[in-house]
Amino acid sequence: MSSKTKNSELLRPGVGLRLGRELASFGRNILKQGSSGLTLQHRLFVKDPWELIAEAIHRSVRDVRTRDIAHSFRRQAEDYFRAATIGREIAVQPVLLYYAFLNLSKAYAIAKGNHGLAGPAFHGISCNPKRGTIPGTPVRFDTRKQPAVFQELLHLLNGEPSIVKSNLPLGRLLPQILPGHRLWCYATNQAERFLTVEFDLLHSPEEKWVWLNVWINKGNKLLDSSTYLG
Repeated sequence: MSSKTKNSELLRPGVGLRLGRELASFGRNILKQGSSGLTLQHRLFVKDPWELIAEAIHRSVRDVRTRDIAHSFRRQAEDYFRAATIGREIAVQPVLLYYAFLNLSKAYAIAKGNHGLAGPAFHGISCNPKRGTIPGTPVRFDTRKQPAVFQELLHLLNGEPSIVKSNLPLGRLLPQILPGHRLWCYATNQAERFLTVEFDLLHSPEEKWVWLNVWINKGNKLLDSSTYLG
């Protein structure tokens, strides 16, 4: 018997949330503003997302020179990404992916109207680990130098701005990054620590409440929070 069925009598009664005839799933940017109100965003199924990104940039940026710069960042991001996916050295992949996402973030910001990132820009994030001190080395968020790519991406994705007010220990961050997770597992001789999570988006028409049921398989086990990269 699944945990969903076994514990169903403890849950608040509700039905799946629908917009019109369509069942709404939980996800970022699931809604968009239509001509007659909110409608569901449909999933895009593409063989190559980079061509879709190129089209989005072409439609979004009117100024030709700025558009060319955005496309340049997009092409660099694609090359870094493809190099990371075909490379055999696992220790190199996180570096290539970082620069792929850095350039993609610049292209995205420009397409969203921040043309300041078309010129010189700062990463907005830094880390200087030394031998034997990796677990406690802080990842710093620098807000003094502008424009900062990380802070702009945080803003565009509606992230929590308070994150930049404190440092983040590198040893806590590494196990949670999917592209670098395999490297972390090898370095620490630990098993994977990602959890399978399912979401049910429900609502009560009578009470006009909307809520999420979050399901985590009890067979998944997190490592002790003190486990660092040593």
